[in-house]
Amino acid sequence: MPDTPDHRADMHRLVQERRGQGLPPWEKTKVRLKDFWNEEDMPFKEKRDRFVQRVKASGWLEKSEQAEELECLLGEIGDTETVDDFDWVLGLIYDIADYDRIWIETF
Repeated sequence: MPDTPDHRADMHRLVQERRGQGLPPWEKTKVRLKDFWNEEDMPFKEKRDRFVQRVKASGWLEKSEQAEELECLLGEIGDTETVDDFDWVLGLIYDIADYDRIWIETF
């Protein structure tokens, strides 16, 4: 996830626009992962596969203006073999979540 001044400014602008429209800062759609995300005994591939399943089941894809890119990234993350590769693709998914105002709940 980029932690750049431009990204932070874009996200601040989006939140202000939503508040101006009487909307909450985040969509009601959440990707809930907290029930398994911090399970240290869970094998990486099981966690990875659950992540992909939860995103697909959340309804986010149907709402996203970047659905095509998100679908591609879900395919890519589903093929990752290492935590480092997973984390790299996850950062790109988080970027889309930020713009779509989707909360990925890990704790």
